Amino acid sequence: MPKLSARHEFISFEASLTPHSSLLTATRSPNSTFLPKKEMNPAAGFSLMEVLVAVMILGIVYATLFGLMSGSLKNVSRIEEREKVVKYGEMKLNELVIKARQGNLRQVFSGRFDDRHSWQARLDTYDTGEEITKSSPYFVVRIRLSVLWSGTSQPNHYDLETLTWVRKPSPAV
Repeated sequence: MPKLSARHEFISFEASLTPHSSLLTATRSPNSTFLPKKEMNPAAGFSLMEVLVAVMILGIVYATLFGLMSGSLKNVSRIEEREKVVKYGEMKLNELVIKARQGNLRQVFSGRFDDRHSWQARLDTYDTGEEITKSSPYFVVRIRLSVLWSGTSQPNHYDLETLTWVRKPSPAV
């Protein structure tokens, strides 16, 4: 095998190349106080610097992953809250349509679902653009529902609206 050597004033380097390894060793010259010749075996393990760099890279990766997971969990909780509000709203809107069809035609309704969620509804007659005769037994109403809840920084609301046919109230006799 060929041996390469480079001599400097105080330090000499020797490199020997073999098919399975390459070793670079430093030896002291007779006039220097450099460390004694020590061959490094690549199978001996990792240096302290390599371990510190690896730990630092792993720390950065883990911190990034935990930050992403935290953001994902916040998004999931917001989506779950929105789903809950939509279900509350759809339930209440269906209930208000049934009440309107049964003749309960108050203009403003309100109430609470639980400690955090409340609702307000308003019933208005809806102009369809068609002429409705006095003999027509039905008219159209618009039901507007707002679900209200307190968010982390400000109050939130979710609005729903529907149109429905309602029987005209019979005149009191």
